[in-house]
Amino acid sequence: MLHRRQFAATGDFHLRVLVAGWCELGPWWSGRTGASPLWRLYANDGPGAVLTLADGEEVALDPRHVWLLPAGMAYRNRTRAAVGHHWIHFDPLGLSPGGVRALAGRPLAVALDPALTALCAALRATACAPAADDLTLRCQAKALVYTAMAGWWSGLDHAARTRLLLAAADPGLAPALARIESDLAAPLYNEALARACALSASAFVRRFRAATGLSPAQFVLERRIARAAERLVMEDAAIDAIADQGGFSDRYYFTRVFTRRMGVSPAAYRSGHGAGAPGRS
Repeated sequence: MLHRRQFAATGDFHLRVLVAGWCELGPWWSGRTGASPLWRLYANDGPGAVLTLADGEEVALDPRHVWLLPAGMAYRNRTRAAVGHHWIHFDPLGLSPGGVRALAGRPLAVALDPALTALCAALRATACAPAADDLTLRCQAKALVYTAMAGWWSGLDHAARTRLLLAAADPGLAPALARIESDLAAPLYNEALARACALSASAFVRRFRAATGLSPAQFVLERRIARAAERLVMEDAAIDAIADQGGFSDRYYFTRVFTRRMGVSPAAYRSGHGAGAPGRS
């Protein structure tokens, strides 16, 4: 018997892996503050790593789970003992920012089954190889994140999935969402985005806010900050260039909105998360 499902061509969910690796956590990890427009995946080889959440609650990163940290989650790191640590920074496209915020800034635990265990082992082997192959590592990291996301997603009820998945919330917004993602540096006015969806501007804004929890302008700004944060970590481009090519009017405006959203300036974010930061986890 053949079981087949046809997937919609629009409103697709996919993710971009930005950086991945394995390291041994030590004292350098304690006290570091996490707050990012990107998601993170952590998987530890043993006990000893702890996150302190914004409300003061401590969450021990149990090695029997893979941990997904949603974008925007505020926390501080602490290590009680040296521990091997898998880490991936990724950007899932197709999720509603409003739905993600409704996760209440908490880490998401996914049970470490044999499939995830094997993927973690493969990622560690490639990351620690003397001449690691970038494409192999990227593919392994994507496989690990997709598998962990599937494990988390399968435990959600229909209402939660609808709140989180933009395509489920309002498939008619797919043309505007695709335009935003592909052309973040350009002016993105409500009227043009509405025309792409065959809607009036007022109807478009109303439906967009209902689907995402944000106005179109707020959503665009969130995506621009996320893309800028990625470039600050992954590239050596000047901050002025990142601002100009990211759709910000100038560096000063970029610095102001980035600092308000991230809690640190673009320069400080690059210093804390870039190539010079131990482990970059």
